[in-house]
Amino acid sequence: MLAYVLLKVEVGAEKKVMAQLNNIGELKEAYVLFGDYDYIIGLEALDIQALARTVTHKIRRIQGVEKTITLVEAPAEEL
Repeated sequence: MLAYVLLKVEVGAEKKVMAQLNNIGELKEAYVLFGDYDYIIGLEALDIQALARTVTHKIRRIQGVEKTITLVEAPAEEL
C-alpha cells in the first residue's frame, strides 16, 4: 500500500530531519513544500499496521518533527 505523509518540522531542523528520513526503508520519495507543511513524503508499507508502525515509531520519533498528517491511498476502482 502507498501513503503520503505531510510533515511540519522545527525551524532550522529541516536538513537533520531529511537525513534521518532517508534512513527509513519504507521511504520512496520526499519533496520540500512551501506553506503550512515542510515536507511531503511517500511511503510504501505491506499493510495499515506496518504503516502505523513506520509513522509512529520511525517518523514521529525523529527529533525536530512537530506534526504529521498521514494520507492513505484508496484504489479508485473500489470507490
